[in-house]
Amino acid sequence: MKKQILFAFLLTSLLLPAGAALAAPTGQTDPVALIPGVWDWANRPGSCQDNPQTLTLSPDRLRVTLEFKKPVTNANGKPQKSEVYKILDARARLLHTVVEGEPRKDRTGQPLTYDFVFASEDSFCWHRSDWPKGQCTKMMVRCSKAAH
Repeated sequence: MKKQILFAFLLTSLLLPAGAALAAPTGQTDPVALIPGVWDWANRPGSCQDNPQTLTLSPDRLRVTLEFKKPVTNANGKPQKSEVYKILDARARLLHTVVEGEPRKDRTGQPLTYDFVFASEDSFCWHRSDWPKGQCTKMMVRCSKAAH
């Protein structure tokens, strides 16, 4: 599965430059349609029970709000319950975003960006712009379909 995700991510990276104007993906590959729901880390004790994340798409389809069931400690050591991601680009199974007000910067001084890389309708991993191409977090799973 990791090879499939890596291949899909590399393929989209090689074929489509960031910000390219594209027709919106449709059906099961449309990341904007796939994103809404309750998600949590796969194969973690208490997954989808302890502190799942609800992802909500804005009515204008330009932002995704991530809200935890309970606050978490953010990178600054402060409690945080939600975050808003501005959608920069949407491609088949890939949603390219930036956190609104992102304080962290990449080597060029630009805010870090985050990709939702979908392996299926019910699973995705996160890729951050300062990570090597193809590197992804462990899988997130849609809670309605996750094994409890």
